[in-house]
Amino acid sequence: MVSHRDWKQQLQEIIAIHDSQHATRAKLVAFRTMEARSQILFRCFALLRVRGVSPGPRQPWQLQNDS
Repeated sequence: MVSHRDWKQQLQEIIAIHDSQHATRAKLVAFRTMEARSQILFRCFALLRVRGVSPGPRQPWQLQNDS
């Protein structure tokens, strides 16, 4: 089983890679949009953990491909 103890670091790394990208167009998004996305994602993961679900930002099959 994969430990999700460092979920905040994993989530921040994923956000850093993808946050400036627009969802459907080949353009960059505004700083406020990037900040709002980051806050929403962290709040969602924190809420899930409070409710007893401990998801990691990455799925197990993605972790296997990282090495």
